[in-house]
Amino acid sequence: MLARDPQTATTSRPTYEERSDLACSTGPLADLRVVAVEQLGAGHPRVAIPGRFGADVIKVEDPASNGDVGRYMPPGQQGPDSLYFEAFNRGKRSLVIDLKGSGGREIFERLVVTADAVYSNVRGDQPERLGIT
Repeated sequence: MLARDPQTATTSRPTYEERSDLACSTGPLADLRVVAVEQLGAGHPRVAIPGRFGADVIKVEDPASNGDVGRYMPPGQQGPDSLYFEAFNRGKRSLVIDLKGSGGREIFERLVVTADAVYSNVRGDQPERLGIT
């Protein structure tokens, strides 16, 4: 899995385009783009399914929590991401975007315009506070 800061576009791992194992570019949902604002719980497996059928799934991660907290959960922390995180996020692209800042908000809105679906599973009051309802 790859978390990238769109402002600097730097990473210590190969880019999404360099990792052919990350996503299926063919399949019944190959023309579908999903933007996912998610953390743990129901978000990971629900949004992983379209990705397995070829959809382009873009996961938005919060820089305040150093990305998705699932990256650091047991079991099997081997390398930068846990096995839990890898299992439920395979095939997704990740962007670290601060939805509370104007620059991050602008990036998010540009993504949403290109999306066929937007998924959110952030806790109760957060979607309204972030303006992503």
